[in-house]
Amino acid sequence: MAEVAPTDITMARNRAVERATTWIQASAPDEDAKSPTRLRAFLSDAAGRTFALGAVDSVLRPDSLAAAAGHFHRIAPTVPEALPWYIRSAVRASGAMAPVLPSPVVPAVRSAMRSLIADITCDSRPKKIAAAIAAATATGARLELAVAASTARSEAEATAHRQRIIALLERDDVTAVTYRLGHAVHIENPWDFAELVAAAVDAVTELYVAAAAADTRLLLDVRELRELDLAIAVFTDVLEGAGTTVNAGMSVPAALADSHDAVRQLAAWARERDAEAPITIRLTDSAGSGAERDENTLNGWPQPALAGRVDILAAQVRGLEALIAAENAAAVRVSIATHDPFVLAYAVERSGDAGVDVELVMDAGFTPEWERAVHGDIAVTVSSLALNPRELEANVDAIAERLTAAALVIDDVARVTAADLPGHAAEITRRAQTDPPLSRRTLDRSAEIGDIAPGALLRPIATDSVDLTQAVMGIAHTAQSNHTSALDTGVDDLLFGGTPFVETAVFSERETGETAYGAAGFRNAQVTDPSLAANREWARATQEVTASDEAAPETWPTSADAVVMIRHGHGEWEALAAAERALVLERAAHHLEARRSDLIVAARPLGVAFADADRDVTTAVDFARYYAATVRELDAVSGAIFVAPGITVVAGSDADLIASAAEGALATLAAGGAAILVARPHEQRVIALLADALWQAGVPRDALCVAGGTAQQAAAEASVDSVLMSGSAADVEAVVHNQAEFAVNARVLGRNTMIVAASADVDEAAAALVSSAFSRDGAAFESVSIAILSGAIARSDRLATALIELTSAWGQRAERQAQARIDRGEPRHIALDEAALWALTTLEPGQRWLVQPRELADGTYTPGIRVGVEAGSRFASEHFAAPVLGILHAGGVGAATTMANALSTGAVAALMTTDVSDAEYWLRRAEAGSLHIGRATIDPVVQRQPSGGWHGAAVGPAAKAGGPNRLATLGTWRPTTGRAASGTLHLRGLDSRVTALIEAAQPDLDFDDFDWVRRAALSDAMAWDREFGHIRDVTRLGIERNLFRYRPATVAIRAGVGTPVRVVVRLVIAAVRSQADFTLSTAEGLPMGLRRALGEAEITLFVETDTEFAQRVVAGQIPRVRLTGADAADTAASIRAASVVPVATFAQQATTVGRVELLAYLREQTVSIGGRSVAAFSGII
Repeated sequence: MAEVAPTDITMARNRAVERATTWIQASAPDEDAKSPTRLRAFLSDAAGRTFALGAVDSVLRPDSLAAAAGHFHRIAPTVPEALPWYIRSAVRASGAMAPVLPSPVVPAVRSAMRSLIADITCDSRPKKIAAAIAAATATGARLELAVAASTARSEAEATAHRQRIIALLERDDVTAVTYRLGHAVHIENPWDFAELVAAAVDAVTELYVAAAAADTRLLLDVRELRELDLAIAVFTDVLEGAGTTVNAGMSVPAALADSHDAVRQLAAWARERDAEAPITIRLTDSAGSGAERDENTLNGWPQPALAGRVDILAAQVRGLEALIAAENAAAVRVSIATHDPFVLAYAVERSGDAGVDVELVMDAGFTPEWERAVHGDIAVTVSSLALNPRELEANVDAIAERLTAAALVIDDVARVTAADLPGHAAEITRRAQTDPPLSRRTLDRSAEIGDIAPGALLRPIATDSVDLTQAVMGIAHTAQSNHTSALDTGVDDLLFGGTPFVETAVFSERETGETAYGAAGFRNAQVTDPSLAANREWARATQEVTASDEAAPETWPTSADAVVMIRHGHGEWEALAAAERALVLERAAHHLEARRSDLIVAARPLGVAFADADRDVTTAVDFARYYAATVRELDAVSGAIFVAPGITVVAGSDADLIASAAEGALATLAAGGAAILVARPHEQRVIALLADALWQAGVPRDALCVAGGTAQQAAAEASVDSVLMSGSAADVEAVVHNQAEFAVNARVLGRNTMIVAASADVDEAAAALVSSAFSRDGAAFESVSIAILSGAIARSDRLATALIELTSAWGQRAERQAQARIDRGEPRHIALDEAALWALTTLEPGQRWLVQPRELADGTYTPGIRVGVEAGSRFASEHFAAPVLGILHAGGVGAATTMANALSTGAVAALMTTDVSDAEYWLRRAEAGSLHIGRATIDPVVQRQPSGGWHGAAVGPAAKAGGPNRLATLGTWRPTTGRAASGTLHLRGLDSRVTALIEAAQPDLDFDDFDWVRRAALSDAMAWDREFGHIRDVTRLGIERNLFRYRPATVAIRAGVGTPVRVVVRLVIAAVRSQADFTLSTAEGLPMGLRRALGEAEITLFVETDTEFAQRVVAGQIPRVRLTGADAADTAASIRAASVVPVATFAQQATTVGRVELLAYLREQTVSIGGRSVAAFSGII
């Protein structure tokens, strides 16, 4: 706090308390003010506030009247009882009629909303604004207006907003205007700070010229830390060029820890400039932006704003004392924006002490009685939102923000009574006299990375060393109480063997209420924060470095050479305990971080943008740390031993080469295998840097090698054990079909879909769709290439306009990136293939361009959108690694879901909707490895959104990358022996279907075999209860839900010659437990009792040869097989060689470990819910 005598503060505080007490007593509500009373009725309690904001979301956001009517019908019964009876009756009656008569009801409800917000907005229609301004200033208060807007999504939108601001500035009855930089300027890339400042200065200078000509004050309003530095730079640059007489200022939230220094910086600049007019510096009590808080949470950044209300007010007082210092008197006008009675009164008292004027600012219409009480004593400025009531749908965010702010103000004013005021004031001034908080953002990419810290001690996974019988009986009791209804004891046919039917093999339909734990000790790395000047300078320096081939070896070895080196010494790495490999991986994360700049530069010739490459390095670091945490689990499994995967060829994809290649190498190494990182010429520098980082971390060179060429070439010329790759379907198929003797695990690039429902928020849907389609030039594993517009949204002009504007903005970005590559002399090394060029240039019959792609000087293209696409067209049937989006139409969400499942290859599916029934229907039927609701699909985060697909998007048995089962599925497992015999052999607590099969086989099992099968069944039950039966969100971000669940798979079980009966039973009970759609094939007949039980359970049994089994699997295109027997490896090879559709083969020995065995029968699925959908859909999953 500025140097102020404590006695002065105390005296001012006491006088302020007296003045504020007078205001409070004078602010009794005016019973005749109908509109304020109606607004207060909605916003003064939690239920009314929830209803009002819900009505805004549900009635204003949808473009479809029918969708808005359906939403209002659902929320109308929840109208708060605290509202007057006539309002409740009108709401409920309107809600009842809405689905039948949407055309009259929805406009009437929107009209009521216009009336509701009339007192907190200013009607900006040309014929209405003069009267609105006159009414707002009738009491003598000064009116300050802000034009309603959202963040500009294009240059055209920003230009239009600036013209609306100029129109206000030119009015004689307007004396003050505020604006947000992000509304008036299209802010695209925060990393190009100097370029962004220059462009913003060019854009907003016309505003200051107009303000100077009209002698109207223009205030730049800052709400977020991410715009603070930019706003200061733009503001000071504009004023230095716009003359010395313009009446201008900046508004800064005191809640930001960085605001204290920012205000001092502005004041110092104002003192040094030679100007006739001082600048206005306003301190607001805004708690910060919700959007920024969400972004901070997603990126792992500390929240920059103070959380406590008293702390914010104390920061406002601290800033006030600094600004009213005598040295600022001629250069700075001080402004305080708050409704807090003490802070307002304290500003009055301290301004008198200092001999300066302090402007008091309040929001118009929030608390009219309070405004009148204060204005009756001292002049105030009231701020309002200039809004055209006929354009509510285009300004939903601004309206919701205004209502939320009004609700908070109503709460704050009501909270501080005359009796509470002295204590409230004392606490504020006490905290104001402490040192200002330090900046909470400290991640500096330019700082030199020090030595690696020791790894944290990580807990092992739970094992089945507990009493399995007692534990499973407890599970059965819980399952019966939670998942099944009570049975009528008189219904004998529902009972099994004289005991109630027990069903524990059920999938939870909702997220578990228990605390869900992710990888022990793992925490995602922070994404680089562009709001910090040091990081922006680091980014500038990195982007100025010219890419070279210095890091790549001059001569790359062949894969055959790499195999020779690995065979010579790989055993040492494989023999390391998992905990020792984990320490090396932790060091690898450190060394990858240290090479961040080099890796970003190396990825540039691949066409990877700076921000994308930076995120890829963060993802690679996350993979290293995540696998360091999860690898310990491999040595903690009781009943089975993990067998390392041997020599694995690893090939990444160009769109995210840093992350995908690092993932393959790190996962292979974590599992104890040896990796050969293959690279084509244009990939070699990235691969060389990755390999060097891992070698420096302690990975032996005979466990990690690099080789020139492709995965197909490596598999053909070298004797390896498996391939782990990301690539096109053609690339993967070439490896699978030509080299059938070893396993291939692949992420296959393909077609992904997004459905936009009639009820969708148009702006949110357009932003998510464009980002998902055009990020990484549309070539990422998660890129969306097909949009399906459901119902009336297909006719939405708002959606079409939004898509055109957003896509055009992406095109401008592509132009700048292409020009930058040309200026640096770094042409992109990847040429578009024939299919991509076709997609970018050729339309099919009935199609047209909504946005036509344009070829740029470096051979790349701007994004494009084609409409009129049909399900049978070439565009909807092939995958194109290009920034092109095709739009199809469907009658409703049901038809759209069927269409999406038919067109998608199974990696990603997305839905944009605000309708709960749409979301619930789609979640049950969407066929993809990753589902997204209300958010974009790109850039999954390790552990939060593991990456991997279903159907044609995935090849091999490997689980999702960055997920809990990844390492366990890269190798194989073999059973351990020598466990002590069980003390009891009963089957109580097991699922009745499982029990029936075990009891049927019991006559043909000896004691040890029966005990082995029983242990397996108990372990399955434990694994189901701990993992597979639940839906979990281990990150619990709050503002986004990232759920992980399992779905049953289609599997063919094969028991080869000589397979013991106990193994057959073990595989079948695992499939039954998983609810898999499975068949059983044996080379030899089964005992009669077991055959009868299989028939009663409707399990199809085939007795056939290996050749007949393989032919049936290939003909039926069965996606998974579980093989046992001495000939399992040969059978797997013959299936892989003959199948047109790749088949995932699980050919390891059978074990009793459910956590291992059940994976063959289950598919992993992530469900990510973002945006407004988080709260709306909390009850359906």
